[in-house]
Amino acid sequence: MERIEAEILETVRIVRIPGGVPKIAGHRIKVHHIADLYEHYGRSVDEILEQMSTLTRAEVHAALSYYYDHKDEIDAIIREENEYESDSPNVFHITYEQATDPDYKLVLTPQEIAQEYGVTASAVYQAVRRNSIPHRRSGSTILITRWDAEKRWRNPSKRGRPKKR
Repeated sequence: MERIEAEILETVRIVRIPGGVPKIAGHRIKVHHIADLYEHYGRSVDEILEQMSTLTRAEVHAALSYYYDHKDEIDAIIREENEYESDSPNVFHITYEQATDPDYKLVLTPQEIAQEYGVTASAVYQAVRRNSIPHRRSGSTILITRWDAEKRWRNPSKRGRPKKR
């Protein structure tokens, strides 16, 4: 009887470290992120590949295959992450359109804040001088996160200060 040698084919693997969530082997990308984009946000495989350019088509399909085989588990992870994010004061929510808009900035200069929130640039500089708004410097440029500007000037009064509630 003749012995037949089997060819070992390379396949994409999904891995999980103890206490962790399933990820695509060789990446930090989690299965539930792929599943969430595909199932809940309606992104196609091609759109996911554009957004996550380090992945191959086979890796995206492997993540989706794992998701469908473990749907209850992955959906629970997605729900838990969404609940955490919605309750966290440190998460700034943006839409997909904002995230893909090249003109949408998460970090703003005082002039950009003044223009966007209807306050004067001097009011922004004054808040920086008083350390009443978190900021950082890049050379001589002052940078403030959109989240901090939103918190401070979301409902500005005529003097550029937040309205008292």
